Amino acid sequence: VRCTVGGRGVYEGQLEETYAYGGAAHAEEALGSTAVLLGSYCRFVDWIEDVARTLDKKAFSDFIMVLWNIWNSRNNRVFRDVEEEAKVIWERVTTTLSQDFLILNLLEKPMLPKPVVEEVWKKPGQGVVKINFNSTANGRKMSFRLMTSYHDGFVFGGRTGVIDKNVQAEWAEVHTLEESINFAMTKNWLKLRFESDCVSLVNQLNRMKADFSTMGHQIREILKLLDPFSSVSFVWARVVAIKW
Repeated sequence: VRCTVGGRGVYEGQLEETYAYGGAAHAEEALGSTAVLLGSYCRFVDWIEDVARTLDKKAFSDFIMVLWNIWNSRNNRVFRDVEEEAKVIWERVTTTLSQDFLILNLLEKPMLPKPVVEEVWKKPGQGVVKINFNSTANGRKMSFRLMTSYHDGFVFGGRTGVIDKNVQAEWAEVHTLEESINFAMTKNWLKLRFESDCVSLVNQLNRMKADFSTMGHQIREILKLLDPFSSVSFVWARVVAIKW
């Protein structure tokens, strides 16, 4: 396997070295696939990702152990001028690797499972128009997108656009909020619910305190545009959880 950076080869993993330091049986199981050994990558992590997609959990676990063997032996050789026997290295990796590096055992369930977060979409109230908006800042331009729907899910439409503004991501969200309010004013809607995946902006809108920053002043000016509406709310929603 050859990994290159800028067209220059920086590492070539030799199968013979893998056998020497990893144990032939484990190396054969982990690197027995031709798809794993062939290929050219700009980053090592790309190769590891391809391997993870190719091997099953047991073989991938052996693969990680083989890589650690090579890495550990080379560190000892370079920094300590010590070249240990393959058997010594293999015994260390099988007994102390998980303790030293707290590597997750892919074959066992985690002791501390990831918490399951249930996201429940709440239907807007009767007569409420939902406006979902987000934006992207790239260089000297920003793009925005907003989509509107009625409380029963019927989609009215939306708006997209590109503005010549050199702004950061949060500022782009502020400008998109202003675009969303102006769009709602042209439709004469009275009840609005704004949804955004920008946590900081939603928090600022819901907990408006004495913010004397430039952004705080801009948000206060934008909120004045909401006076004609009878009810307005701001809700955070993941992009993947947004429901039209």
